Amino acid sequence: MPLPKNPLCLIILKEDFSLPEKIAQALQSQARRLLSREKAKGKINLVFVDKNKMQRLNHQFRKINKVTDVLSFESDERNFLGEIIICVEQAQKQARQYKVAFGNECKRLLTHGMLHLAGYDHLKAKGRKLMRQKEEFYA
Repeated sequence: MPLPKNPLCLIILKEDFSLPEKIAQALQSQARRLLSREKAKGKINLVFVDKNKMQRLNHQFRKINKVTDVLSFESDERNFLGEIIICVEQAQKQARQYKVAFGNECKRLLTHGMLHLAGYDHLKAKGRKLMRQKEEFYA
C-alpha cells in the first residue's frame, strides 16, 4: 500500500480553536516523512482537545489524574495505525516555555505520538534513549 498523501485525519474537539492551514500541512508532511522512514502503514487520527478532556482521558487510560500534552492509542484495524491526542492548552504552554512556535510544538508532539504507534516506548532507559534519538532525528 503506498503512503497516503494525507495520512492524518485532523479532528478538532476543542471549542474556539482552529488549526491554521500552514500548521496542518506541516503536520501532514511530518506524518508522511515518519511513516516512510519507519516503514509504518496506515492512517492516523490526530485529535486536538481541551485540557479537561485530556485530563479525563489520562485518568481513564493511564490512571494519572492530571493534564498531559499527548496521548497515543494503537489500533488493531487494518490500514489504521491509531489515534494521537494533543492537548491544545498544554501544547501552547510548552511552546511558550520552550520558546518555539505552536506549530513546531505540535510537530514535536505528533512525532512523539507516532513513534509510540510505531512501537517505540520510553518506560525503560534503553527505550527512552532510542526514542529521544528518534525525536531529535525527526525534529
